[in-house]
Amino acid sequence: MRQRLAIFITIAVVLVLLVALNTASYVSEARLPDTEFNPDRSTYNAGATGTRALYDLLAESGRQVMRWRKQSYALLDADNASSPSTFVVIGKTRSPFAEDEARSILTWVERGGRLVIIDRRPDARLLPKSGNWSVSTEAQGLPRSEVNPNKPEEMTAGVGLVRASQPSVLTRSVESVMPSRYAGTINISEDSPVPVAQQSPSPPVIVDVPDDEDEYYESDEQPPSSLPEGVTPPSVNSADGNQTLTSPAPVAHLENYKGALLIDYPHGAGRIIILSDPYMVANGGIRLADNL
Repeated sequence: MRQRLAIFITIAVVLVLLVALNTASYVSEARLPDTEFNPDRSTYNAGATGTRALYDLLAESGRQVMRWRKQSYALLDADNASSPSTFVVIGKTRSPFAEDEARSILTWVERGGRLVIIDRRPDARLLPKSGNWSVSTEAQGLPRSEVNPNKPEEMTAGVGLVRASQPSVLTRSVESVMPSRYAGTINISEDSPVPVAQQSPSPPVIVDVPDDEDEYYESDEQPPSSLPEGVTPPSVNSADGNQTLTSPAPVAHLENYKGALLIDYPHGAGRIIILSDPYMVANGGIRLADNL
């Protein structure tokens, strides 16, 4: 009798263990809440730090937007019909760019692509020099884990609206934007030119202006037309048939008292755009002011 009882108890214990193991296998791991201390910028993430809203809004507005699932060197495939004209990187990628991947992206930009980087501390390898100009970023503060990204009053405490520095394509229809308290700062610096032998200044160029009156064009720079023999016109960019002067210097479109928040500058035939605060396009901050 005791032997049978022991067998029944053993069977019961085994059954209980099997049920417990089966139940545990179906219990998914609890998802940690979104925080700016450890954000998830994925376009699949509908939480406060994700960018699902941005992706959906772009798609619903008729823009051809896609999630890039290939290696960076696939951007260089000229025969690839799906090769984008704009490549956007928001926040830290789960797998950092390898050296050859960073070179592939910059080569793609040189061929005419537009690279948009939205990060407080972007990969320095994606920030090449432009002429004598260098671009770097600086984080203003480490996000604290107790700050709730779902509460704009906590994310923007002590921060004021930022207005456009100048009218441009990037700030069109933008009256003001609202960055977070953790927005980074973009620094623009010019390298010291290499010293050369001092030369005597060249005399100003004087050219007759075809007008009814006797007027003259006098300038230290070369005039735009009717150049005398031996004078070389300034370099121009004749893309799209429009002759425009080009400059390698980065342009700041949004800045506050700390520094620039949004800049762009040329790289080869393309351009690089940097926004130093992912919160402005994240689900928790895209609806504030004119962030959208």
